[in-house]
Amino acid sequence: MMNIPFDPGLPIQKLSGVFNNTTNSYKFYWFLAILNTVKKSNKSSFKIDDLVIEMIGEIWYPINHYKLNFGKLDQFSNGITQLKSEFNIESNIDKKDLLKIIQSNKANSIVIQLLNNFSRYVPFRFLTPWFEKELRGIPDHQKNKIISESSMDSPFHPSNFCPYAIAEGTITLHPQWRSYFYVHLSILQKFVFWGLVIYLQKNNPNVPGLTEKIFPPMLRKLTNAIFFWKEVAKVDGNIFCIYSNKEMSLENLSIDHFIPWSFVTHDQLWNLIPTTRSVNSSKGNNFPSLPEYLDPFVEIQHKAFKVFLENNQNNKKLLYDYTTIFKKDLEGIARLNSEEFGDILKENIHPLYQIGENMGFSTDWTL
Repeated sequence: MMNIPFDPGLPIQKLSGVFNNTTNSYKFYWFLAILNTVKKSNKSSFKIDDLVIEMIGEIWYPINHYKLNFGKLDQFSNGITQLKSEFNIESNIDKKDLLKIIQSNKANSIVIQLLNNFSRYVPFRFLTPWFEKELRGIPDHQKNKIISESSMDSPFHPSNFCPYAIAEGTITLHPQWRSYFYVHLSILQKFVFWGLVIYLQKNNPNVPGLTEKIFPPMLRKLTNAIFFWKEVAKVDGNIFCIYSNKEMSLENLSIDHFIPWSFVTHDQLWNLIPTTRSVNSSKGNNFPSLPEYLDPFVEIQHKAFKVFLENNQNNKKLLYDYTTIFKKDLEGIARLNSEEFGDILKENIHPLYQIGENMGFSTDWTL
């Protein structure tokens, strides 16, 4: 794991020790919530419930939008899935809107339970490396009390003082730690994200684009894809949607990720096909039925690749996306007949489909 910045006046090794041998994601998201709040506010005292809500805002997308597995010991998934269902929240909701919904529904039983689950232990156990001597031999149910009392006394022990004191549902950052967090904010956030990726790789070994899936979904860059399909249409004439089998006008052209973007997190041309806006909206993040649509998909892909390569030599670099999965240069791909082209594309689609299904994505969608 990457190192965090050294400070001669702080027991930095204790902070690093927080993340040794982690068996769940809670400490990563708790620390990230503190860093996010320090960035947004010049205060030093924060309600624990507000920090837990900030945690939920960060973990919402990996669980709901990208459907990542956080492991058997991690209880985030159940609570956040219940929250999504209770308030009928979109998986890709803007984070600010999500936080408003949770803040305005603190009296809801599901929200109360979720806040209680993560405020009961996480803020206290995060401080364990600073109080190992005090906690030695102490029964688990007594540790929170010891940690809280020790955190209040900690500033009087400069060689070992902890980042914050805990009292009455609030944490108060020590001034030196707060300054350290603020000065090194960017590096510390990268430290947390790096740790999360390592943790998540253990539970999602075959998932593509994992580094992108700890963040809210980004805007999709489909300018090249729109240009690609419009150029194909100019040469080939009419373009039909593989889902509806209806002819599309260039004015109504929408770009669909055959394997959903929320799974692949890229905009490579080999996974993109034209459809109408209404069909694209209906398909959403669902995986399409392969018996129904895979053959039409590879057929339109093969035709489009050949048409564009033959008629757009000045823009053929757009086709380099195909070389990543075909493991051939453009000329080598062009020499493939339709069956060979389709077999390679299918060999890449099938395992992605299976992984997506195992993760809980909705599959076998038909129009």
